[in-house]
Amino acid sequence: MLGVLPSVFSRQEGARDFAALKRTFFFGTRLAIAVSTFFAFGLLAWGKPFIHRWMGSQYEDAYPVLVFLTMGLTFFLWQTASISLLYGTSRHKFLAMFNSLEALVNLGLSLVLVKRYGIVGVAAGTTFPIAINTLLVIPIYVCRVSNVDYLEYIRNAGRTVAVALASLVLPTLLALRFDAPDYKVLAILGVVSTILYVPPMWVFGFSTTEARTLLRVIWPARASGSARTEGNARVVAS
Repeated sequence: MLGVLPSVFSRQEGARDFAALKRTFFFGTRLAIAVSTFFAFGLLAWGKPFIHRWMGSQYEDAYPVLVFLTMGLTFFLWQTASISLLYGTSRHKFLAMFNSLEALVNLGLSLVLVKRYGIVGVAAGTTFPIAINTLLVIPIYVCRVSNVDYLEYIRNAGRTVAVALASLVLPTLLALRFDAPDYKVLAILGVVSTILYVPPMWVFGFSTTEARTLLRVIWPARASGSARTEGNARVVAS
């Protein structure tokens, strides 16, 4: 979904349009958080009954591993816009260096924790350095090189995370009540949870301009119709 961002950031930096770069960065961050948080919820809420149904109850001990790896992957995906900005502005040398350091810490922690906690320790050893790198190191560096106030970034990202978590309250209650190791039940929960999650996330997680941008991408015909309607209304009003 965000694969076009590096070229967008590159064009905006080349035009010295840093205000637009900042808006794109924040919009991309909100979108990455909104989408990846919902998929993380799905893995955490429905992962255990899915494992039970797919492999059998004797494999449910894989669920803690799923939890740790989902957390690490989600933190990484939250930074999709940040990583795209680094690539788009040719500052990915820093990213390569810290990813290499993260890999070394990952290896060291996994070797230490596997002796006591087994495969769960390996998953934890993978997640902790990812969390530090993606939640602390990368955001600070990206804000510094893009002249974005770090506290403003934290407020922007934190608000989006809060809206996403609030939008997941009803899906979580549904999962707690109706989760079952049955493909049909899980599919229905997935559809209903999506319906419950998207509207509040759409309304409270994005500005009106951002929502229209998303609508143009998701439903071009509808967006064109809305634009024509607004244009006609302005003509009548004038």
